[in-house]
Amino acid sequence: VTRLRVRSITKAIRLHEKIVVQAIRVNPEKGYVDVSKKDISDSASASHKNTFIKNYTVHRILVSAAARVGHDPQDVLEKVAWPLHRSKAGAYATLESIKRNPNALDEYLKELPEKLRDLIIEAVKSTFEESKAHIELEISAECFTEEGVDTCLLYTSPSPRDS
Repeated sequence: VTRLRVRSITKAIRLHEKIVVQAIRVNPEKGYVDVSKKDISDSASASHKNTFIKNYTVHRILVSAAARVGHDPQDVLEKVAWPLHRSKAGAYATLESIKRNPNALDEYLKELPEKLRDLIIEAVKSTFEESKAHIELEISAECFTEEGVDTCLLYTSPSPRDS
């Protein structure tokens, strides 16, 4: 945010304000991270937000499945997520490909217990399934003959399959 030491972070950043920053330096000994608010384009920001959302989706699926079984989440991330991220397609794309190829994750899940494997596959399928859209619209129609009125009633009355 600044080269100088910030005594009060509220002077640099407002409470509940979401800002995009770039990490410049990381000092693991002291636990400091130097960040910059400058030189971040809107397109780069949008691209990184999209990447973050995809990676968070992968993380959420694996950690929640591990928690439900009582397995160590860190172990699951090391055995599954890290190799998935190193793969050519990437973690998100590989998980998404389960819709087309149910065996896409077999090589990544082979070291995990069967119950955990099934939970991960179930979570992936439910996350990436296509959702149905509910559309409501208002139609204005004018009918000048008896035939037109009958046709309008036929197409606007609820059908037996809708109920």
